[in-house]
Amino acid sequence: GLPAEFVPANGGPYSCAGAMRVPNQARFHVMRYLNGLKQALLEAGVEIFEHTRAHVPEDGEPCKVQTDGGHVLADNVILATHSAYLGISAFDMQLAPYQSYMIAVRVAESLPDELFWDDRDPYYYYRLASSDSPNLLLAGGADHKTGEGDPQASFAKLTEHVSQRFTVQTVVERWSSEYFEPADGVPFIGRVPLKKNLYLAAGYLGTGLTFGTMAGLLLKQLLMGQATSLAKIVSPSRLKPLAAGGKLLTENLGVAKHFVGDRLSVETIDSLEQIQIGEGRVVRYRDQTSAIYRDEEGHAHVLSPVCVHAGCHVCWNTAEKTWDCPCHGGRYSATGERLYGPPGANLESRGHVAAASPVGRT
Repeated sequence: GLPAEFVPANGGPYSCAGAMRVPNQARFHVMRYLNGLKQALLEAGVEIFEHTRAHVPEDGEPCKVQTDGGHVLADNVILATHSAYLGISAFDMQLAPYQSYMIAVRVAESLPDELFWDDRDPYYYYRLASSDSPNLLLAGGADHKTGEGDPQASFAKLTEHVSQRFTVQTVVERWSSEYFEPADGVPFIGRVPLKKNLYLAAGYLGTGLTFGTMAGLLLKQLLMGQATSLAKIVSPSRLKPLAAGGKLLTENLGVAKHFVGDRLSVETIDSLEQIQIGEGRVVRYRDQTSAIYRDEEGHAHVLSPVCVHAGCHVCWNTAEKTWDCPCHGGRYSATGERLYGPPGANLESRGHVAAASPVGRT
């Protein structure tokens, strides 16, 4: 295990008797790390294609990955996609999508260069943005299931939580991100069940720098035929009914609730002017349920609300102006372009309508 030790409370951000301290940890610059990996790949002859959508891969000898501009053949394919980008699969029941929130704040206190986190649900965590900036604090937490919480309320809750513990001078920036949580709390890294040459790296629980790096090392060993004791623990083929059972049932009951309930609780509108500028809503309009977004010019972008992955209805994310699927975590832009998660295509467009007047501008 980790060489942890109990230390008494030292005036940190929590009112508690003490904490478990883990020494010899590190913080590093994420973009420098990624740029270093990119440069190493390019020097090794690897080609990187940005803005290229890959469709669900076909297993075989060789495997085939279809893109919008052609196809790629490969002996093996690794899906390092956070979620299981396999179309409808058993992983949909085992990976739950969550939204997490971060704020960067300047505080009056000069803080120690340490990482703090609690064991609440949802939990909160803090660290300095840089050793050179003892007053610039990064704080995260207020997580919730994708599509179920109020993003603005989560940011407010996080800001209030930090303000109760530090003297906040200003909020510099705020953002959120989606992560996927396996039912048994362990990532899926290894060969896809019933597939010969497809490999998966998914379900990092918001700890992608650690698990992503570990996945790269482990998958290299698996592809080279090297034995490793870790492979069985994180194998996508593992069965852990006792560890996963309760959460697996709870999460999938939630999926069923959304699939049915979201279709029954749709508001009817008579005019597009009832939707504010910059707002998105799932409504019944002209005898059809649609996801409608009004842009800054007042144009209404009318979309099907049905997520192309498994058929649940999307909902509007007020903070990031995206359409989010509460069932399996698919995310789309305000105008329906696929952004993230299991879906392999955009939301179906039903056209856009020019507004008659700027009524509703906020």
